[in-house]
Amino acid sequence: MKLIDLMKEISQYISVLKPFSDEDIDITSLNIYKNKQTEFISGCLYLGNISDIPVNLTNINFLGIFIQNENNSDLKIYNLNSNICIIKSKKEKYDLFSELLNVINQEIHISLSSQKFFNVVSENKGIQYLIDIAYEEFGYPIIVRDSSFKVLAYSCNVKDILQLNEDSNGDTYLNEETINYIKYQNIHKKIYYNKSTKDENKPNNWLGTLISSVCVEEIEVAHIAVCELKIPFKNFHFKLLESLNKAISLELQKNNLFNIDKKLIPNYILSDLLEKKYIDDDTISKRFHYLNWTKSNSLNIMVIVNKDNNSFDSKVPFIMQSLSAFIPSNNCVVYKSALVVFINDSLIPNLIDCENKDFIDYLKLNSLYAGISSKFSKLSDSHKYYNQAKRASEIAQKYGINFSPFGKSIPYILYELLSANYDLYDLNHPAVTKLMEEDKKNGSNFLETLKQYIYFSNSPSKAAKILNIHRNTLFYRINKIKEITGITLNYADEILQIYISIRMLEINKKIDYLPK
Repeated sequence: MKLIDLMKEISQYISVLKPFSDEDIDITSLNIYKNKQTEFISGCLYLGNISDIPVNLTNINFLGIFIQNENNSDLKIYNLNSNICIIKSKKEKYDLFSELLNVINQEIHISLSSQKFFNVVSENKGIQYLIDIAYEEFGYPIIVRDSSFKVLAYSCNVKDILQLNEDSNGDTYLNEETINYIKYQNIHKKIYYNKSTKDENKPNNWLGTLISSVCVEEIEVAHIAVCELKIPFKNFHFKLLESLNKAISLELQKNNLFNIDKKLIPNYILSDLLEKKYIDDDTISKRFHYLNWTKSNSLNIMVIVNKDNNSFDSKVPFIMQSLSAFIPSNNCVVYKSALVVFINDSLIPNLIDCENKDFIDYLKLNSLYAGISSKFSKLSDSHKYYNQAKRASEIAQKYGINFSPFGKSIPYILYELLSANYDLYDLNHPAVTKLMEEDKKNGSNFLETLKQYIYFSNSPSKAAKILNIHRNTLFYRINKIKEITGITLNYADEILQIYISIRMLEINKKIDYLPK
């Protein structure tokens, strides 16, 4: 165990008067410092009172924590050549020694438990056996479920706490009440920001739940939940959960649960479609009898890419598994280091038209970016709309937009075309330039007012609400803006030029805040 970690564990009991000169040291044992002791074991941490040590330790090297038990003791009189820490302690020497011993014993317990977990993985005994062993080590009920809320494994006593449902295929899922609770409490987000979370606002039958996200290739594929059964968790359980998490991640990487190659549609069919090798719909329909697709009057193509394009191919099986909570795997194809998804009528309303919040959160938590094409009806046009989705995914990736429909990408495409050839400031509508100068000179908010007024031209009340002003104040400002700039806002050309100027400025400003 690292000395720095050991000191953190006892920090609530002590205040440090003289810190260790080096805390990046492994502690292998613990002992009590004997009065005037001069022989020491390497790697052993000694605990004693400062009055026990001789004044001069120049020629002796050892590792020690010493309690200052004399209020007026002058530390300068001790020639402390060794790596020694002097503290004031709320506990007596032997009580503090007991705390240190507990910490080290817990660390040993965690190491032994971790070894058991990884032995199960190496012996290929499966995830259920791994959870059975974990239950013995934790002493609490444990359940593992994937992103579609399918239960992958659970320990005994879980069914006493949670209701589980079984489908016609014999697969087990969390019940609807539990799923709704997880979604309502934003458990995914809590875990994302905290790595693991102890859920306090839980239903009564949950009692207390320690939850951790299992990732493979940085893609979240499962959650582990440990229920505390009225016996409060200790820091030990958080550490043990980290170890179990790593073991489950390894197990899932080699486990047939996530070996979805057999589910993948024949890649060449969709690849040929995306490369425009089929020129008419009759040929396509003959080829597509292999696909178990529901007949659809309209389609969108979605291209999903990784944050930085690195290692995407190795992540695809895990992305597809977790993505199955939103999209059937037979709608997907891996193409040119991206995941291309054909979205049909049944998925469009809930996934695209309403910009599904859960799906966008899924993309965000897994550092994925999706570009979505416009709607189309002929599969022979797939190449054209694939290029739309691909361009939208590039915009999404570049500007940090996790969900980017092609229509909403157009201002960014326009920005790149214009900024490559012109100074954007020179392209500003004169009114925009005038208002920028006015705001800078007088600290006014005219440009923002004009922007919101144009953005919500059919709803002045909404514009006023965003600006946090009264509706009448909004109209007063707009009249003032017209007076300053000479614009009328009566003509589409004028409004379009102003809108484009403002959008280009917004995108340019956004770029300044993007990670370099």
